[in-house]
Amino acid sequence: MARLRRSLTTLGVAGGLVLASASAGLACPPDPSADPVTYEYGGVYDCSKVTYRHGPKTYTKPDGVAFVVIRTGKTNFVSDLGDSNDGDRTYTFDKPIRFVITCLFTDQ
Repeated sequence: MARLRRSLTTLGVAGGLVLASASAGLACPPDPSADPVTYEYGGVYDCSKVTYRHGPKTYTKPDGVAFVVIRTGKTNFVSDLGDSNDGDRTYTFDKPIRFVITCLFTDQ
């Protein structure tokens, strides 16, 4: 009887470990649209990311920046590439900004 109880306990612990490891494997993969490397296009741009906890609802893109990717809510906004030579450009959103990815031209 004791041997049966130990076997059932061991089986229960093993089953719990299997379920725990399966749950970890089902976690959502990272969002590639939130990764600056996604927008570097093989080294054409050098991109960096700033994350905001309680973000503003406006962002001013500095002169000389090729383009920016701005996440508000569940939406990504990508500025026009042509804006890079137009001086500062301010963008306004309905929801707070979660992050901004800024991309500069590289010297390739």
